[in-house]
Amino acid sequence: MSPGSITAANRKGYTEKNREATEAYEKIRAMWRTGYTLSRKISALEAKQARLKREGKDLDEKTLAELAKLRAEYDVFSKKRKVHYDERTKATQEARAYTKWTTKCSASHSMILAGNVLFAGGDGEVIALDADTGREIWTGKVTGKALGLAFSGGRLFVSTDKGTIHCFGKGGPAAKQIKQAIAPAPYPNGNQASTCAAAAEGIIKATGVKRGYCLVLNCGAGRLMHELAKRTDLRVYGIDPDPKKVAAARRALDAAGLYGVRATVDRASIGDIPYANYFANLIVSDGPVAPGDEKKVLRMLKPCGGVLLLKTADGKMMMMVRGPLKGAADWTHQYADAGNTNCSEDKRLECPLTPLWFGEPGPAKMINRHAHGPAPLYTGGRMFICANNVVMAYDAYNGLPLWERNLPGSRRVLVSQDQSNFAAAQDSVYVAIGDHCLRLNAATGETLGNWPLPADPDGIERQWGVLAYDGDLLFGSASPRFTGRRMTEDPRRALARAKVPYGISERLEALHGRRFTTEEELRRAVAEILTDAEMKKYERQLFGKPGIQHGGILSDYVFCLDRKTGQHKWTYRVPNGYVFHNAIAVGGGRVFIAETDGETKQVRVVALDAQTGRKLWQVVPKGVAQGVSSMMLVYKNDILVLQVGRMTVLSAKDGTVLWRSKGRGRGRLVVNGDTIIAEPLAYDLRTGRQVTRVHPVTGLDVPWQFYRAYGCGSISSSGNCLFFRSASIGYYDVKNDFGTTGFGGTRPGCWINVIGAGGLMLAPEGSAGCSCSYSTKTTLVLQPAKKTRAWSVFSSPGAMTPVKRLAINFGAPGDREDAEGNLWLGYPRPCQRFGLRLDLKEQIISGLGYFRRNANTTKIAGTSRPWVFASGCCGLSRCTIPLDADGKAGIYTVRLAFVDLSAKEVGQRVFDVKLQGETVLKDFDMLKEMGERTLALTKEFRGVKAKGTLVIELVPKIENPSKSRAPILNGIEILRTK
Repeated sequence: MSPGSITAANRKGYTEKNREATEAYEKIRAMWRTGYTLSRKISALEAKQARLKREGKDLDEKTLAELAKLRAEYDVFSKKRKVHYDERTKATQEARAYTKWTTKCSASHSMILAGNVLFAGGDGEVIALDADTGREIWTGKVTGKALGLAFSGGRLFVSTDKGTIHCFGKGGPAAKQIKQAIAPAPYPNGNQASTCAAAAEGIIKATGVKRGYCLVLNCGAGRLMHELAKRTDLRVYGIDPDPKKVAAARRALDAAGLYGVRATVDRASIGDIPYANYFANLIVSDGPVAPGDEKKVLRMLKPCGGVLLLKTADGKMMMMVRGPLKGAADWTHQYADAGNTNCSEDKRLECPLTPLWFGEPGPAKMINRHAHGPAPLYTGGRMFICANNVVMAYDAYNGLPLWERNLPGSRRVLVSQDQSNFAAAQDSVYVAIGDHCLRLNAATGETLGNWPLPADPDGIERQWGVLAYDGDLLFGSASPRFTGRRMTEDPRRALARAKVPYGISERLEALHGRRFTTEEELRRAVAEILTDAEMKKYERQLFGKPGIQHGGILSDYVFCLDRKTGQHKWTYRVPNGYVFHNAIAVGGGRVFIAETDGETKQVRVVALDAQTGRKLWQVVPKGVAQGVSSMMLVYKNDILVLQVGRMTVLSAKDGTVLWRSKGRGRGRLVVNGDTIIAEPLAYDLRTGRQVTRVHPVTGLDVPWQFYRAYGCGSISSSGNCLFFRSASIGYYDVKNDFGTTGFGGTRPGCWINVIGAGGLMLAPEGSAGCSCSYSTKTTLVLQPAKKTRAWSVFSSPGAMTPVKRLAINFGAPGDREDAEGNLWLGYPRPCQRFGLRLDLKEQIISGLGYFRRNANTTKIAGTSRPWVFASGCCGLSRCTIPLDADGKAGIYTVRLAFVDLSAKEVGQRVFDVKLQGETVLKDFDMLKEMGERTLALTKEFRGVKAKGTLVIELVPKIENPSKSRAPILNGIEILRTK
């Protein structure tokens, strides 16, 4: 099924050819990085050659030879890639030969096959087709989208997104419409009814909670649930240990039309409720609860305002309003805070992570991921999202939509170059739109203030640039309409953004080969190369909205307002220059600006008093690149980090340069405590010393680094975690310095939309516009998991030898640390840019190989690391483990891990084990040695001598053994003793 058509094919042949096409495509994808690297190198040399040619010069012989070599390599690469393209094309064409029929069909939501009839559900219809020919048999009308189909007893049942169920059958009377009868009073009147009604009124008055999720303990027959649902918009959940009361509550609430709609009842005791953490806005009881029960249900009460109101055994009422989680922290600006650290102070969130909730908002209202929209914000238990001209607020702990405002003009993109127009405080949310800023009530979204840019005497049209607050002060900057991104970037890129033909930008670069700092300069330069006709044709694209002058990343003055009243306090005008929006940071009672002189392009760092705007100091740091198109400034703990290519770190007290880096990291840097993380490395904030770690295999000191798979975007951080795109959502355990873990199925955006705040990982939907095969386009919130470790991919630079300790977990889905902190490497190793790479040159019996079971559900006894034994290699006959690249001799202890969960009888799986050619286990019978098939077995061999490599051989007692008789090895641990 595809939009607009349905195809029937021979399953075996069609599937086989599609598999061949997929395999060919995977080979093409595997070659992508090689081709990309070669083409980048060739393009760089060709650009250099073109530049020299314009100057009347030629490339030197060495560079010409290098270019020729690269072109030859690319030619060979292209031929190899074409072979795979041809394989894919051939397989795709051959797959068509197995097609039986294709027919146009507007129904594309659902499909089932019943006998020889194919049913397809669509918008407002369901269609029946002959499965042999594709001929339409009949069409039926339904209300809504036909999402669910079922066939039984000669009847077709169709469920739709409108909540209706339709039944179709052959012949018979006219269709009936069945409506559920609603009983407005499902409970008998009497004293109990009036008591429950009064109790519900009292709960609402005492707590003020009328929206969200409510949990009723000891709900009995559900009377209190019914009364609360009648009076509020709450979704009510009830639990009771008595099955008869649960059944009675379900019947009554169903009769009232509430069950499954706004009310749910489950059988459970108070200490064993199967609901999510933090979900309830309100927890009450219909009857007294035992002492200590409030502690058992507290995990389900949402932080930052959740209310607990319980009746105690002595008849009194106990009320508690839950505050913030201990150790949780806010994310109030684009890069966490006004200092641009890109790291929240949250210490509550710890790895590994597990889902808390997922859902709205989806991609419909979000900014396209390539447009780099603003990061989400968090404070006061609320998550704020600035989407496509709409601002939304959700409860961060249970996903409840709080409010939504349509604000035309609030959409801001390319915040990677610009800055966000969005900041949040406990009481207010600030949104800059054009030349003014709205102050919204954080709880309701209502407008509290609307403040324009401070008046400027020069009359230039400006828009609000930077938006930040600190305490009761609100800071902003004014950006001339034609600035920044368009004036300072490469002219070819600028014109490309304006969708002007490539030839024009090429001519412009050939003549001028430089950037422009004023609109007039660009106009004059373009006028030199365009004919009158071309100028008329492209003038709007070049100089009108939304052409290359639209939006800016530069401002020429910075100002301060009172955060609550909008009263103007001061303005600082950049003398004869401008400041990049990412180069303004606030902290420690000061405003820091890395401004650029308009004539010399010299960078000055200026400190202003936040209250008065008075200049405290100014420095021109040496060694900072000039004339750049962007820069970043970060403040943390009286330290300033200026990134212009490389990092220059200054004292925020007087501007003294403390240290400079030799290179720069990828994307946006993070300042986590006293550590700068400049992907993929880390540096001490105050000294610049590169952070190191002990290599898990060699025991040597190596630079700290982390790994992530392919993906755009930049990193963000909380106190204990790093977040990023690693194909899907990825995170790194900073606290325990443990590898990269991926959360598959959903992907982040192309800049920053995953943050750690409120004790949670918050990731509003970020894949809007993406056509990649990420299945869940949803907002996702993760919480700390109970288990202490998870599978990950560990990364470390440096050689894998000489081995001090090496542990290999065959067939494992990733790397994992045991309880003692020892790292076990999954093998085969995943494809990654940064170690740990390991090639065992393994030999495996044909038709056999690696396997794994679910480590969480597979029961294995006799070990503290059952997950090592949940996977392995069946049929491994030989592997060679590198121990010392220099071939030096050593003495080692070798441990081999075995388990055979499929064993049926003694004598079934027998083999010899050899180390360095010497038999160390003769006629090793796995089940006989283990005693029980679920009992893990570790064999240890001490004093093993090896020079350079260790060879392990598993020799079966019969030739070409089957899967049930071949050797199995689950893991290897090697320790150097001398």
